[in-house]
Amino acid sequence: MCETDCVMCEVVGPDDGMVMVFTAGHNMAGYLPESDVYSFGSFDEAKSYVISELLHVADHAAGYGDDEEDEAYATELTHAAEDLNLVSGPEWGTSVDCCGRFDQSWWISVVVMSADEAQEAFDAEW
Repeated sequence: MCETDCVMCEVVGPDDGMVMVFTAGHNMAGYLPESDVYSFGSFDEAKSYVISELLHVADHAAGYGDDEEDEAYATELTHAAEDLNLVSGPEWGTSVDCCGRFDQSWWISVVVMSADEAQEAFDAEW
């Protein structure tokens, strides 16, 4: 486990020094992520982050005006958040159609690394 006694990781094996880190983000299909990719110590933390991001983007899409396409996009994002809320992990992903213009991929994935590497990743983010 981490020297700092943080809650960022779960031990993969009893004494192997490896940890699972849950990464979350979103991107347009075929492109790099549009926001920073964040690391979390548990699937539930990553899930909370992605749900809040999905709902945030849905609120903005719904507020663009009376455009039916924007409203449909907001509805799809909200449905994705509702679906994710029912998932218990360890990974998740979906693709949301943005008004027929492009697909937006949202995901949570697991990375297994040494505890030292995980600590460095978390230190770099914060």
